[in-house]
Amino acid sequence: MLTDYQIKSMAKKMGIPLAGVVFKTELPKMNLEYNKTYIINLEDETDENGEPNEGTHYVFLQMNKSPHGNFAPLYFDSYGKIYPTVVETTVRHYCNMKCPYTTKDIQSIVSGMCGWYCLGLSFYLNCFPHRTHNIYDDVGCFLSFFNDLNVSNDHKQNEWVLSQFFQPRTGPKREFNFGVTEVVKQDVKEIKEAVDEHGNGII
Repeated sequence: MLTDYQIKSMAKKMGIPLAGVVFKTELPKMNLEYNKTYIINLEDETDENGEPNEGTHYVFLQMNKSPHGNFAPLYFDSYGKIYPTVVETTVRHYCNMKCPYTTKDIQSIVSGMCGWYCLGLSFYLNCFPHRTHNIYDDVGCFLSFFNDLNVSNDHKQNEWVLSQFFQPRTGPKREFNFGVTEVVKQDVKEIKEAVDEHGNGII
């Protein structure tokens, strides 16, 4: 699993508008910014003995606000799970609405790639030149690249697709295995067929 320092370093290199990497219990103490990404660790800051926690799993939160004052918040968990109460309360405070969230499970339970998925999504939503600038259309497109692991067991394909978000802009491409599993090459045609069969997931 990536450290907060590694996430911040990667975000800077990728041009991602990252506002913070925080524990979920830090959210109520912060003045959050619109149109920026928060990568949230679902563990509390401290354990029952008051000792700092190391963290368990990263999720993504971004609350967009248009020049006309329209809100578009989004919560993403690579396991397709709903947000904790503190995120719901935070979004209602800043956006006065329920937060839409994704439901597609794209990460293997045995991998530690949650931070990579959050970075990949933030890059697609904020930096990809061919995005639609509609956060819900764009997250749907992003999810369409990946297998739903509630339907398919091919998490290696998902890892290969994810690796494409971390290629250098110039020079030869390289494969990433994220130190977890072997990267498996997958024909683009087969990816499209999987997308057509399994679709996206967002509520």
